[in-house]
Amino acid sequence: IAQAIFEASEEDPRILVAAPMYQAVHADDLHFASAGGKLMGMQWGKVLYKRVFRGEDWRPVEPRRITKHSPRVITIKFQVPEAPLVFDTTHVVDPGDYGFTVEDDSGVVSIASVDLINSDTVRITTAADIGANPLLGYAYYGVGGNGGGPISGARGCLRDSDPTISADGSEALWNWAVTFQKPIPYVKGT
Repeated sequence: IAQAIFEASEEDPRILVAAPMYQAVHADDLHFASAGGKLMGMQWGKVLYKRVFRGEDWRPVEPRRITKHSPRVITIKFQVPEAPLVFDTTHVVDPGDYGFTVEDDSGVVSIASVDLINSDTVRITTAADIGANPLLGYAYYGVGGNGGGPISGARGCLRDSDPTISADGSEALWNWAVTFQKPIPYVKGT
């Protein structure tokens, strides 16, 4: 569902993804706990204010370009509302490789390292050559039977550095990277 919503937002400018759901605490596989619902409501309000009331061309943390530099190295340049990007393993438990996956026609390609190389770009180095028809995923896979949220389920650890704090001062309203699976290479809008 998350992938379909993101794809719809890429095709229709009237659809906007305010935030993914994995960083919010869930009560079960589908429903937020009260704290998670509160966080998502505050995030939605922040984005609504920026887009509608201030007229900003706000977009979430989303891939803009995925480039294969060699058989084992790819980079992902992101749209970042408030640079720099951060790998946050305090608020979201790392599911492995900060939530990134690489696949090709042979199956999963093991990742050797995931690194931030500047304020808006991630570099992934694989342990083996990437084969035909590769795909890059982020927060795309989870273990069946696990609930959603920052501890289990499909999730990732990539966010921006938005300084916005909730009106009640209880929450940092960072922008977390959207869930996606894209071909390698990829350029947004093509």
